Amino acid sequence: MVWFVKLPLVSTPGEEPEGGDNYTLPVLTSVRNPYTNTHSEAPHHQESGQTMRKHKLFFCLLLAVVLFSSPVSAGRLTILTEDSPPGNFIDASGKLTGCGVEIVREIMTRLGGVEKIRVLPWARAYKMVVQNPDMMLFSTTRTAQRENLFKWVGPLMKIEWVFLARKGSGVAITSLDDARTVNRIGTYREDAREQFLLSKGFTNLHPANEMRHLLRMLEKKRLDLVATAKVAYTPYPRKDPVPMDNFEIAHTFKEVALYMAFSKLTDDTIVNQWQRAYSELEEEGFIHAVNQKWLK
Repeated sequence: MVWFVKLPLVSTPGEEPEGGDNYTLPVLTSVRNPYTNTHSEAPHHQESGQTMRKHKLFFCLLLAVVLFSSPVSAGRLTILTEDSPPGNFIDASGKLTGCGVEIVREIMTRLGGVEKIRVLPWARAYKMVVQNPDMMLFSTTRTAQRENLFKWVGPLMKIEWVFLARKGSGVAITSLDDARTVNRIGTYREDAREQFLLSKGFTNLHPANEMRHLLRMLEKKRLDLVATAKVAYTPYPRKDPVPMDNFEIAHTFKEVALYMAFSKLTDDTIVNQWQRAYSELEEEGFIHAVNQKWLK
């Protein structure tokens, strides 16, 4: 004879899950002897409870695998960025937008996630991703110095680095050697431009946590130059704009590519899924179209 027992997939002692999501487990209570045509008690009947517990444990583990297999499941991947146009910035209406933001959000949509993007000062966000697992920071310049610190997906865009000067300041430079002779150069704290200039032996750098503070200092003649991106010099509808008509490009000194940088301890499965989604967007022309929109 066979009885059927309802077994909850996930529950705590004394509780049953709502909605009837149970697993029906057959329990053999007697065995028919084909030679005597009689029934007798099934062997090892006392172990049915243990068998049920094993099945319950199996399905609990299976459910855990399903819940945590999604590459962008809640709490699995923390996504960080900074306020720095055109890749990612807060617009006049207070919304996060930009070239990198559009690409990242499209990838999240394709992967079935709706993770919130946190906007932090660059130095803080950079340190978090270097030190913690399951984090991603964009838009991050890929350099030899950073190569082994992250797992990379991209590129999101390519930009040029420039020295910005006040209009009419009389500062004229044609090389990095010329830039070493000025009194003070403003840099974005711990970003790739600052790291590059330090690696070239610059000792006249003045770092700050926000680019708009550097631009205001340049405007007030407290700085001679600011190291920034050429596209950041283009006016964007910012929430807290700085008039860009007061500045001019003094010298272009490097071209770089910006990527999504995943923390080193992020699971390769997650990184590979993001790379595949990015590659699909690239093949479809989405990456090119977004770059054309923002990097005119």
